[in-house]
Amino acid sequence: MKQATHTPIYAIRRDDPEAADHIVADMLDFARSLGILVTGVVQKNIRRTDRVHNDMHLVSIDSCNEYRISEDRGKFSAGCRLDRDLIARAALDVERALMTGTPQLLVLNKFGKAEEEGGGMRQAIAMATEADIPVFMSVGRLSLGSLLDFAGPLVEVAPAEITPARAWLLSCFPKWEPGIDGQRAGQSPAKILNGEVGAIRQ
Repeated sequence: MKQATHTPIYAIRRDDPEAADHIVADMLDFARSLGILVTGVVQKNIRRTDRVHNDMHLVSIDSCNEYRISEDRGKFSAGCRLDRDLIARAALDVERALMTGTPQLLVLNKFGKAEEEGGGMRQAIAMATEADIPVFMSVGRLSLGSLLDFAGPLVEVAPAEITPARAWLLSCFPKWEPGIDGQRAGQSPAKILNGEVGAIRQ
């Protein structure tokens, strides 16, 4: 891996899962507004009135394929409900995009149980860092130790706050010239963050 001027992986704490998911989605929108090519997955939770827990889906940023990763074990089911096979399929989607496309940023919903066990998006994270592609995601309290063991000094763990997260993203592209969706050539990160240039979707 080349010497990076930024922390390759930025993980926000998932103390409030719903808030963390919103920030992940916001970062995807922010990156796209700059014309950055993004790959990865975001999480969509579907509320069900006949179940205690939400249905959890992963949505591929590239293909828009949707994977229901939570198994339905009944109204009052407890414990882990992850469908490892569908998580693996979603991970292959991401790995394929990293191998065949030209992504500049990897956005993932979280580093969680599947990644702790050596599966999930773990390989995609390794592929991205090896290719000098920044990674943005969330991490829960129970998975934090595993993430630090896996990524070590490559990861910065931060509170779930959007302004520092956006600042990290801009530090990854200090000489950024927007793609077809961007209109910010020659504009400073400070002006973008302060909202002095253009409109940033909230």
